[in-house]
Amino acid sequence: MIDDTHLLGRWLRFEVLAALEDVAKPRDQTDVHGAPLPRDYLLDCAINNLYDFAFPDPADGVGYLFVEADVAPLEALDAVFGPLIDRLGDVGADAYEAAEEWPRVVEAARHAFEVMTANVKTRYPEPPLE
Repeated sequence: MIDDTHLLGRWLRFEVLAALEDVAKPRDQTDVHGAPLPRDYLLDCAINNLYDFAFPDPADGVGYLFVEADVAPLEALDAVFGPLIDRLGDVGADAYEAAEEWPRVVEAARHAFEVMTANVKTRYPEPPLE
């Protein structure tokens, strides 16, 4: 039987993956209809989800949200993204994307996404078997 904690962990993991993907997307992305993606909204949601579910200590989520291999790339992202957020605060995506640190944030988010999705079958913490 899978308990609610495990299901919540899987859902939160998908939220973290979506946030990483949104940070790593090129700024000229469009939706399936060709309309520009709402970058301010996506970045705001990504920051909120990352700092609600993954940071400041992703190791706290090992076992139900993350596996050990996820921790170092997430910590590396927090090391570059956290200071940028502290410096810029609540501004639009254009300000973040214009920052000197932004390419490092994007690269760290891409790397964390790649690690977390490298082998989907083994990347999700397994529920205890009963």
